[in-house]
Amino acid sequence: MDTIGGKRMVARTSSAWRLALAGLFFVLVGSLNAQTVDGLLDDSVLRDKIDPLLALDLADAGDEETITCFVILESTGATLLKDQLPVPQRIELYRRLAFDMQLRLLEEVAGEHGEAMSLIEQHWLLNAMIVEGKPSDIRRLARNKKVRKIARGGQIRLIDPSETITVVASQGTAWNVAMVGADDGWGRGYDGSGIIVGHLDTGVDPSHPALAGKWAGYWYDAVEGRSEPYDDHGHGTHTLGTLLGGDGEGSWDFDIGVAPGAQWVGAKVLDDKGNGSYRQCLNGLQYIVELKSHGVDVRIVCGSWTLDDMGYDVLLDVCNTLLDLDILPVFAVGNDGPEPGSADVPGCYPSVLAVGALDEDGLTPAFSSRGPAPRLNAGETAPLIPNSRFHKPDLSAPGVSVCSSVPGGGYALMSGSSMAAPHVAGAAALLLDKNPSLLPRDLAAALLGSARPTLVAAVLPDNNIGWGILDIQAALASVQDAMATAVEDPIRLEPAVSVRTGRGAGAIISYSLSRGVSGSIEVYDLAGRLVRRFEVQGNGSPRETYWDGADSHGRRVTSGVYVARLTGGSVQASRTFSLIR
Repeated sequence: MDTIGGKRMVARTSSAWRLALAGLFFVLVGSLNAQTVDGLLDDSVLRDKIDPLLALDLADAGDEETITCFVILESTGATLLKDQLPVPQRIELYRRLAFDMQLRLLEEVAGEHGEAMSLIEQHWLLNAMIVEGKPSDIRRLARNKKVRKIARGGQIRLIDPSETITVVASQGTAWNVAMVGADDGWGRGYDGSGIIVGHLDTGVDPSHPALAGKWAGYWYDAVEGRSEPYDDHGHGTHTLGTLLGGDGEGSWDFDIGVAPGAQWVGAKVLDDKGNGSYRQCLNGLQYIVELKSHGVDVRIVCGSWTLDDMGYDVLLDVCNTLLDLDILPVFAVGNDGPEPGSADVPGCYPSVLAVGALDEDGLTPAFSSRGPAPRLNAGETAPLIPNSRFHKPDLSAPGVSVCSSVPGGGYALMSGSSMAAPHVAGAAALLLDKNPSLLPRDLAAALLGSARPTLVAAVLPDNNIGWGILDIQAALASVQDAMATAVEDPIRLEPAVSVRTGRGAGAIISYSLSRGVSGSIEVYDLAGRLVRRFEVQGNGSPRETYWDGADSHGRRVTSGVYVARLTGGSVQASRTFSLIR
């Protein structure tokens, strides 16, 4: 026990030094922002868009030297018309729009100035790219109105547990699992079976007895590039154990997980020290989301990490897109409490279900981060919780001395909001087991609407525990099962419209409508504007109409991505396509 205490003292001392150094670093960066950057960057546009550390690189580099940087572009506006497309087609639309904008931007910037910048990597989940260019290229790029921010490339870090103590797991249902009512769900037949959860952390030890057989076979290592899951830190194995470890009402003795019937797919985005980069984070998230294009229906993503202070809004578009693709993002709120406004990114986003920690008595520990969240920009809406009122966390769950799995087959107690978040991710899996048709907003409404209050909170939601304590029994009771909510859905037809295009030409639009049915084909741009409309008549077999690439006024449209929408009788179908001049 003395040894454990000694280790904890060392860890706290180390953490104190890290905090002191981090504070000194940001004081220096703040000084750099206020005093030096004005001299390094020659106009306000560049000062607004170029990160101070990259500004130093630009100032130090020779005219012919090249610098690698991370470029974030404005949103493509891909969410327009998204509801008319199945998820795999939405993903393809988002990718096509982002990559097309990025390539056109590099062409514009090159212009008359010689050879273009080198494109190293493209991202679509966030409209961003990694490029290499001369200082003059980067400054010219920053002046383009499509560019939001340019940086060296930021960092993500683990939301570190406040302590770790190795223990022997006790038999039966863990106290934290019983506290949120997961065992009641198992007794009703809901354990998360058939639900796939995306897990982004330090990795997973899939051979741990509590996790055996739960890996769905998909894994991405953004750190070392290994092909099989592993965890060289321990945090990821612990959080996943709380999410789905054990077997519920089965014969296994150590029921440490909320949704033991669920499966996981994972990405390792943090190294053995709990650190990572924006690039690793985006590649891991994109991998998990793209699985939906290959028949792996990921419904929840769970994470317990945060971004550096330079990147408050970096993942804002990403989390909005996760919702658009029917994925619920669940993140730890952070361990930077008890100060107000200490909720971490991305937990502070309105598109994320953020989870705070509780102890066994239902009280909020000092370390758990508090709200309020930063307010949205004018005109923005809260996509997940419409009446959020900027409270964070959204929900609270056990996060003090939580026993779960660690690499090598053992168990440990850890404390932190990292331990709380997987309880909520597991609860969402139980709700989806009961009714797979629930969308992210449905899940949030059920979980928050059924949360139970504490004796110390006079009015909820507040900025300590959010809407209350996770209550899975009440959440399950608040949603109907799939059979009870089933209605007579429209017949799902194969796509009734398709498009063939060629460079420099228009497009041949094929369509199918029943005999005698009148309809229309409308061509939209990605801003949702109607470009051209054709009246069509069905005869029970495929037919074709030709669009010459002009709008309703006879003007040639530009190259880009368009949507052809067929409407006729009970049929409505859409197809995205690219027109290349």
